[in-house]
Amino acid sequence: QTGVGKTTFINAFANYLVYKSLDEAINGQLQEVSLAWFTFFDKDTFEVKTITIGTPNESEKEGRISQSCTRECQSFEFRINNRKFCLIDAPSIGDIKDGLQNGRNFEDILVYISQFNYLNGICILLKPNEERLYTFFCFVIKELIRHLHVHAKENIS
Repeated sequence: QTGVGKTTFINAFANYLVYKSLDEAINGQLQEVSLAWFTFFDKDTFEVKTITIGTPNESEKEGRISQSCTRECQSFEFRINNRKFCLIDAPSIGDIKDGLQNGRNFEDILVYISQFNYLNGICILLKPNEERLYTFFCFVIKELIRHLHVHAKENIS
């Protein structure tokens, strides 16, 4: 889903690996691996403000509210105890306003993950303030599972 925080999650993950505590992270240098932005309402000035983290590359763009920054899949590699850990950021699927872009994004994800011999885990992020999954999103998840190897569904969380 657009705006669920996929890219923000990856940036946060980079910071979790570097800093041992929140206080250390607050006083340290922000680890930014990918462009992320979000908006909030300033209750003192009654303005909508935007916070941007990172610099866009060819796979990213600053968008408008309800638009994804991520235009195509990209991988971010981390080292944890001498092991390679790779997180894949993907463009959003499920925007009911642009069915053609949904199809292109879905195809991009399938082509991108096909380069990997094995996916140890598949993490689907959901918006915390939505009580139920809407029909189109359920369809997208079922389509994704249908296109993955039969063993991949065991690695979804």
